[in-house]
Amino acid sequence: MIARDLVQGHGGEITLHKSDELGTTFRLAFPSNIHEIMGAAAERAAG
Repeated sequence: MIARDLVQGHGGEITLHKSDELGTTFRLAFPSNIHEIMGAAAERAAG
């Protein structure tokens, strides 16, 4: 849940890629313009 909140907070998605007896692998995908998104969020937070 924490990982999902962090990824979504940065405009991304987290999905289950694979789960087997060796463990679980998740796929994280972020938008290609993440720097623009984060810059706009920082500006909003600053007021």
